[in-house]
Amino acid sequence: MSYKHKIVSAVATGFAIVSFSAFASAQQDNTTTNQLQDSVQKQEKRERKGFGKEGRGGKHHGNRMGMRQLQELNLTDAQKQQVREIMSSRKADSENFQELRQLAQAKRDGTITPEQTEKLRTFKQQMRQNAEQTHRQILAVLTAEQRTQLEQLKQQKREQKKQRREMRQNGQQIDTPKDNN
Repeated sequence: MSYKHKIVSAVATGFAIVSFSAFASAQQDNTTTNQLQDSVQKQEKRERKGFGKEGRGGKHHGNRMGMRQLQELNLTDAQKQQVREIMSSRKADSENFQELRQLAQAKRDGTITPEQTEKLRTFKQQMRQNAEQTHRQILAVLTAEQRTQLEQLKQQKREQKKQRREMRQNGQQIDTPKDNN
C-alpha cells in the first residue's frame, strides 16, 4: 500500500469518525431536547389541571374558590398581597401532605392499619377545616361587589361542569376551551 493511499485512508477514517460522532451527538441532543419538552408540557398540563409541585393544590370543591377565579376579580395590589399572605401561611399545611399521600397509597394498596385509617381521616378533616378557614379569610379581603362577582363565576363553573357531565353521559365529544395561562 502506498504512502498516499495510507494518508487518504486515514483522512477518510478520521472524517467518518467525526461525522458519526457529530451525528450521534446531534441525535442525543435531539432526544434530550424532546424529553425536556415533553417533561415541560406534562408539568404545564398538570398545573393547568390543578396539580402543583406540592401535589393536588388547585382542585376546588363545594364553595371553595380557585386562584383562577380570583384573578378574574381584578383585585387591587393590596388585596393581591393580602391573598398571597393568606396562601403562604397555608403552605405550612403542605408539610403533612407527604404523610397523607403515603396513607392514601396504603389505603389503595389495602395495607392500611386501623391506626393509619384514623390518622388519614383526621388529616382529611383538618385539611378541610384549614381550606374553609382560608376561604373565609380570602372572602374577608374582597369587597361586596367582588364577592357577588365571585359567586357568579362559581355558578358559571357549576353550569359548565353540569353541561360537560351531561354531554359525557350522552357520549358526545367535549370541547373544552384552552386556558390562556
